[in-house]
Amino acid sequence: MAKRREKRVRPELILGLVAAIGTPIDLFTEMLSEGLSKRNYDTDLIRLSYFVKAIRLETQPPAEGANEYERLDRLIKLGNELREKSGRGDVLVRFAAANINARRSGRNAAINNTAFILRQLKHPHEVQLLREIYGERFHLIGLYCSRDERENNLHVHGKMKPEQARELIERDQYEPPKFGQKFRDTFHRADFFIPFSQEKKMEARERKQIERFLSLLFDEELLTPTIDEYGMFMAFAAALRSAQRSRQVGASILSTRGEVLSVGTNEVPKFGGG
Repeated sequence: MAKRREKRVRPELILGLVAAIGTPIDLFTEMLSEGLSKRNYDTDLIRLSYFVKAIRLETQPPAEGANEYERLDRLIKLGNELREKSGRGDVLVRFAAANINARRSGRNAAINNTAFILRQLKHPHEVQLLREIYGERFHLIGLYCSRDERENNLHVHGKMKPEQARELIERDQYEPPKFGQKFRDTFHRADFFIPFSQEKKMEARERKQIERFLSLLFDEELLTPTIDEYGMFMAFAAALRSAQRSRQVGASILSTRGEVLSVGTNEVPKFGGG
């Protein structure tokens, strides 16, 4: 009688997603789940938007049958109102963490062979809290999709008018209120960046990038940094030289062969200009 193959025990993972509005996240989540399944992981998708709809606020949740513009507009307003009233930019992540904790069998007992995917983060305070709670078990994935493609996705698949698509993209990027959407300030905090497109011809590239991320995560093989990754590392290191603590920015220029041509950073503005 053949022995039953035992499932390899792997640690619980918390994977956060950060992507601009209009990015095909459903397709990415499906591919990521497939890759994790090959590694004996069950995936549990947690939509942060669920929590804003579950709490009574002044802003009404999107009605049944609402078009895509109205649905996204209401969800953004609900999220902003909840953050404003709670006085916390990370309130949605607090609900998500409580939800995960409620599923545990005992106090501080991790759920092995399970990857919780948080869709999706829009405020830097959310990233900071997740790192404090989960430490090395938390990984943030940044999805890059060009603005033209995102506008097209909202226009074609979301059936929005071009001006509606542009308005949502601008609001998602950065809203002036303290607790508004802050995608711009959240995206660069990702641990791994993946260019992602809905075009069928790009599917092989996307799957390869996801496999690369998972191979690095599980230390399956020796992978050296790509030129882009090395450039980002140099830019991050350069940013640490800046004394402008409110916003340290670094930049690097590399040749096509990966040679560092130049690095730079911002600095504290000089009094009086100049």
